[in-house]
Amino acid sequence: MRGLVILFLILLCGSPATAADSSVVIKAKYKLYLAGFVLLDLDTQLRLQPNSYGVKSYYHTKGIARLFSNAENTSLTIGAIDGEGVLMPRLYESKGHWDDEVYLNRMTYDRDSGLVMRHDQEMSGDDDYEYFPVPDEQKKAPDPLSYVVGLLENSAEALRVSGPESDWTGTEVFGGFFLINYLHRCPRIEERGKSSHSVFSGEAVYCEFRTRLVAGDTLPRDEKKRKEFLEKREKRRAEAKKKKPDPLKIWFGHVDGVPVMVPVYSEFKMSIGKAHLYLHEISVEEMGVTATK
Repeated sequence: MRGLVILFLILLCGSPATAADSSVVIKAKYKLYLAGFVLLDLDTQLRLQPNSYGVKSYYHTKGIARLFSNAENTSLTIGAIDGEGVLMPRLYESKGHWDDEVYLNRMTYDRDSGLVMRHDQEMSGDDDYEYFPVPDEQKKAPDPLSYVVGLLENSAEALRVSGPESDWTGTEVFGGFFLINYLHRCPRIEERGKSSHSVFSGEAVYCEFRTRLVAGDTLPRDEKKRKEFLEKREKRRAEAKKKKPDPLKIWFGHVDGVPVMVPVYSEFKMSIGKAHLYLHEISVEEMGVTATK
């Protein structure tokens, strides 16, 4: 569950190009459902200005979800936008806990190279496991939130419907612990019907997302357990290549009154069933005027 949830949680942003001549703040609330129960609440905010951007998100598990996992996270990123619309992250921070694991990542970036200039990291976890960090030369922009701002800045191309057999587009993203290749493609447009859980209905671009670990790892300290762990992981990867597991599915759409395309629905499989994440509420603030759905 963790990897899929985290991947979706970074996927609410907007297009800097759309806000080039004004300041815009987009706030959205999402709810994750399983068998009618709310498992997670997500609040996210995007601020766009002519020469800068900022994203902040907060989520926490609730209800029966806490029987399986108790998680909470606050993430933010702040960056600049140059004259050609290129994003230049300045600060990324992510902190929270997943069950008893408490963590913090805070990164600042070199303005020219995009490499991480300073990396403050704290974590507590199982002493039976050892963390292998990403090499310094691979610690670079974008961070997870800036990745999505960049993705949707070029939404006409990045979220372009390309057919069911289209190639995957990949981007390496460093979130503090691991360097991950995010892969996506958008096979088709689908009609989303009305739902009591969501403010959205209508046409939406259906996209698929997958991830691949590039660098960084967490392994058992015990040599025998580490060998068994690696063998099981390789076996799972081999089986995944044969079975082609379901990707994370996200639908992007236009909401009335919102000047950018946003994620409106997502679904993915968990060990206890299929989870559904709905856009519950969204508002736009521009030049002191607020509109809410």
